[in-house]
Amino acid sequence: MAVWALAGDTVLVLELALHVARHGLIEGRLLLAEIAIQYGTASCLSGRSLMMALSLLTRRGMKGFTRRLRVGPGADPLDLTRAGLALEDPMSDNPPRPIPSWEHFEHRADMGVAGYGATAAAAFEQAALALSAIVCDLARVTPKQSVAIDCEEPDLELMFVDWLNAIIYEMAVRHLLFSRFRVRIDGARLQGEAWGEPVDVERHQPAVEAKGATYTALSVQQEPGGTWAARCVVDV
Repeated sequence: MAVWALAGDTVLVLELALHVARHGLIEGRLLLAEIAIQYGTASCLSGRSLMMALSLLTRRGMKGFTRRLRVGPGADPLDLTRAGLALEDPMSDNPPRPIPSWEHFEHRADMGVAGYGATAAAAFEQAALALSAIVCDLARVTPKQSVAIDCEEPDLELMFVDWLNAIIYEMAVRHLLFSRFRVRIDGARLQGEAWGEPVDVERHQPAVEAKGATYTALSVQQEPGGTWAARCVVDV
């Protein structure tokens, strides 16, 4: 399987992994953001690698992250600063994508969100999870309060942006975080529902604020295998 070579930035990867192990996922996300700001794409640890590390940490936690790290032959596993590390690229060699699923993708200083599902509605639901995961760890949000979200737009891509922006609006006005979504699309009308709870800064530890979904990298389409994909860049 193809990998991203990170030998030149092993110390950064080690620091991130140890920080998560000691202080938790949210603190790891914050450290990752600091690394991105400090080093950017000038570092051997590319922006794409940083974003994939963030996605792995968010979706799979520490165990999922460490399973993606591979120590080079002959290296002492306890001395990773001298080891050659690699991070598997799950998009390499066209591996099967779990459905439904979501992911983040890199776009300059902002964050891209993408959702995949058997239908356009399912893809919208997954993209909404990706949006929420930008703000905080979804596992910390209890889906105990529901909010109805309706949109009307004949163009599916514009409907997608309206859907995400409606979620951002509800988060801002109601001071809620969401971890579960349901979408039904009937022609030009979207009927959605989001479940979450009021923001608890100490428990949720929100990392950033999502300001708005944009038309940048906007796409809603059915892929050759039949899976629907919905994506765009979110201003943070």
